Amino acid sequence: MTKVLDEERLTEPGTGSGPGGEPARRQSPRAILRTLVFKDVHDLALTLRFMVGTVLAVTLAALAAYVGSLDYNARLDSYQTKIKINRDNLAQTSVYSFLRPTAVRPPEPLSILHRGLEGRVGTDFGVSVDTENTEASGENRGNEYLAIFSEIDLTVIVTVILGLLALLFTFDAVCGEREGGTLKLAMSYSLARWQLLLGKYLGALITLLIPTAMACIASLLVIGFVANVHFGVPEVVRI
Repeated sequence: MTKVLDEERLTEPGTGSGPGGEPARRQSPRAILRTLVFKDVHDLALTLRFMVGTVLAVTLAALAAYVGSLDYNARLDSYQTKIKINRDNLAQTSVYSFLRPTAVRPPEPLSILHRGLEGRVGTDFGVSVDTENTEASGENRGNEYLAIFSEIDLTVIVTVILGLLALLFTFDAVCGEREGGTLKLAMSYSLARWQLLLGKYLGALITLLIPTAMACIASLLVIGFVANVHFGVPEVVRI
């Protein structure tokens, strides 16, 4: 059934006949390429591996965003506590040489989606008149257990799950159609090989954009409800 549908979908009108036995108008290579892209998106989106991969990507992205939001809230509370303690110490110091201010780096809002170097670089930098400090101390973490699990962020999910889907889609793009008998049919039309590969590439890419967009939307929705964070214009552009 699938093979018959594929053949009907790729049948070139120029080789058949229209109503009343009149020759049908021949399709341009661009139209055939567009048909190939639509066919690949349709076929890949109906596979079981695509549905399972999409469910896994969205579920894990939402869970990672939830854990990352809790960890961000804890790190934000720790940052605000350090700021308050630093201000109290400065207010109680009356001698200039006794001043020991500490510069504290706030948590990065986008670390919820992509952990990056957050937690590996120091957050507290002490300043003193008699001591030269060259390194920051401390880590921008709230709960240590949440910090461990928050390493599985949106970037890791996209890299692992959607990366595996991309490999499977690439296999099906050529080997799958060769086994199904539709590859020879597709290559018999007025398309160069690079155009055929371009159609396969665009079809798989558009299909992968669907779970990617759904995972991003799920993560942002969870962050909006759980995290005490505000995304400004720079964060929105980076997202």
